[in-house]
Amino acid sequence: MNTYYSAHTSRVESLGVTGFKLKTIGSSLLRGDPLQFSDDLDEAIKGTDINITREMIKRNTNRRFRMFNLVHKDEVRGGSVKDCVYFIFRDTRLMKIGKVGGGKRCVRARASDYRSRDSTAKKISSALNEPINKLVHMYYIDFTKVDMNVYGIKDLEPVLGPSLEKRLISKAQSIGLTLPWNKNKG
Repeated sequence: MNTYYSAHTSRVESLGVTGFKLKTIGSSLLRGDPLQFSDDLDEAIKGTDINITREMIKRNTNRRFRMFNLVHKDEVRGGSVKDCVYFIFRDTRLMKIGKVGGGKRCVRARASDYRSRDSTAKKISSALNEPINKLVHMYYIDFTKVDMNVYGIKDLEPVLGPSLEKRLISKAQSIGLTLPWNKNKG
């Protein structure tokens, strides 16, 4: 079975990333439909066959797949992940690589932005209103905290998201990925 999670993991691996686990923060897969999906978006993404889902979308012309849902707040609490790199996919195509880090924002707040009128949110909304392949998924990779001692100041935590984002965007461009939703080109 070819799942969205396995296809997306493969794409991130093509950027040279190893030893990671993609963590779901948002998706347009349904939440709470007992006939098709779990309330757990991560579980749905990992267990959903791409071709079966595409057929379901073709059969459901109503609004069932037109919302970008965040994972439940108990899975990723606001403020809990402040340094990470994230990936947004439209169906199986990587559309954007972004980062959270170096400020007070968190990945949950960033994903929530994509439900507003942000420029990427408009692109997500447009993708979700297309007649076919209208699934959008957002994952993140966070980092193990490393405390540093700099000039006698202890317990400093370096921010890794911005530098990793730049490297991943550069690698994506070098292998021919266009990242059409990225404003930041590395």
